[in-house]
Amino acid sequence: MRGPRLTEKPGVGSYRVGWVGVNASTQISRDDLADFILTQVDDRTFVGTMPFVSA
Repeated sequence: MRGPRLTEKPGVGSYRVGWVGVNASTQISRDDLADFILTQVDDRTFVGTMPFVSA
């Protein structure tokens, strides 16, 4: 996965997952990015791809 600029803001529990330049933001909190990474332990949706995660 790829992410934009990481912030120290508290996570909000929601984020966008897609592709670079498609409905993406320029930042994400470290909390929300960590949440996405942990969900991928059991979710095989993005195996073999490189999604972009943003707020």
